[in-house]
Amino acid sequence: MGLKTLKTVRGEFKYLKSVIKKYGDSLIPGKYVVFPNRRALSLNDVDSLSNSERYFNRNKSIGKLIYFVNFVNNINYFKNKNKKSSGSYEAVYTANNHDEVREVKLFSFKDKKILTICTDEGSYNAQISQYSDLGRGYNMPKVEPSNKYENSFEIDMVSLENRLGETYALENITQSGAKYFPLDNRVKRVSVKDTVSFDYPQEINEILSEIVAMINPDIFDDEFVWCTQHGDLSRDNQIYGESQGRRDFWWIDWEHVGSRLFFYDYFFYILNTAVYFKDLSAFNAYMGGECDEDLKKFFEVYGMTFKEENRIDYFLIFAVSFLKERVCEDNRVGALKMYRDFIGKLFGDIGEQK
Repeated sequence: MGLKTLKTVRGEFKYLKSVIKKYGDSLIPGKYVVFPNRRALSLNDVDSLSNSERYFNRNKSIGKLIYFVNFVNNINYFKNKNKKSSGSYEAVYTANNHDEVREVKLFSFKDKKILTICTDEGSYNAQISQYSDLGRGYNMPKVEPSNKYENSFEIDMVSLENRLGETYALENITQSGAKYFPLDNRVKRVSVKDTVSFDYPQEINEILSEIVAMINPDIFDDEFVWCTQHGDLSRDNQIYGESQGRRDFWWIDWEHVGSRLFFYDYFFYILNTAVYFKDLSAFNAYMGGECDEDLKKFFEVYGMTFKEENRIDYFLIFAVSFLKERVCEDNRVGALKMYRDFIGKLFGDIGEQK
């Protein structure tokens, strides 16, 4: 583990320690431990750890860094010393490690509640509005404003259960999007050519061009619908379980919501599952045609026709759009190369498959 990484992790740990101190009046007193993703903390008792692991423990092995995490967890670095606390929250989750100011979520597994403290009033108002608006098409847990902290609200916790197969998850994505689409006020049409065009520094342009070169140029003049998309849909944000007396998929964490390709969430889920969960089952279901009948109905909702011969093209058009937004704009050349190589392995010789 390099010195730069060590400094970064120390900074993250200091931030988490400040969170415990700031919200100690709501957290159960005692020792807390950090998870390898450095975003989550749990009270160090059997029940709290068991419940927390179901929500937070995706990255179980992170090389040499795990030894540092274990060392910190063996001391009392993360401890809520507020003995007067009457709070029932026993776990903490913070937003992206790269954000200077992070949204904070406090979990109470006993009460099945999650207290969310937003970064500012604008974020709070936006999220409250999203739950009201998007809840008309997407399954979203019940939300109530809270006076515990400024700009905070409480969400009903979804009791996690074993996920259904990936074809069900993908079907839920298309059905949810199709249900909300008639209510959407962000709809527009953008040509494929404009979607995959770009102007970045030379190295980024060259890497993106390799991906664009795999797309069938015959569809460059086609126009695809852009509309409201979650923007960060993964197994972490499309969860399965029971809430409000109903077992279903539930959509959470809409911080990246915006107008994008109408199938952006669909392919983001497939790519994220493959890259970060090391699971190709969603990708294989799509490529194997298991979802074709559902996709045909989905495309029809947007006035389009799903064409099996463009199966790979749809994925690649999404990939370019995703990379432009989430990777290239931040000049993350290393991440761009990783995705380029990963996509290349997924499709092998693209010419032969077409």
